[in-house]
Amino acid sequence: ARPVFLYLYEDHSENIMKYIAVKIITKIRNITVKIPPAKFYVLSWIFSPFVFILFSLPSKILRCFKVTRCLADRIPFNFGTSLFSLRGDLYDRFNAPIEHRFSKRELYDIFAKCGFRDINVTRIKDRAGWVAWGYKK
Repeated sequence: ARPVFLYLYEDHSENIMKYIAVKIITKIRNITVKIPPAKFYVLSWIFSPFVFILFSLPSKILRCFKVTRCLADRIPFNFGTSLFSLRGDLYDRFNAPIEHRFSKRELYDIFAKCGFRDINVTRIKDRAGWVAWGYKK
């Protein structure tokens, strides 16, 4: 049997804060996808520090305390590591012309429908995606 591995975006249906953020971003993306990619890449550099300060930094602070650690993981853009670390994610998230996100259940169903066995779906820590794999003859 040969394995197939996929990385797919998570729909965050299990995290209401991120789920709502994804819905808001989808509405904003209806406008931002009309901006030429080269210009939007510059905007991604400009906005990265603001997003880092508004989301990633508070998440880092909340992660320092055991009682608020769970909340820190629910904040959108909680994975930023520096002022400009989010530029690629912002570019991808707001300027990709097509986006589809999946729940864990949907991924299991897709693999099963395609005849895969020994299906596994796991979340990548600190990222907004799933790694899914299964085996097929």
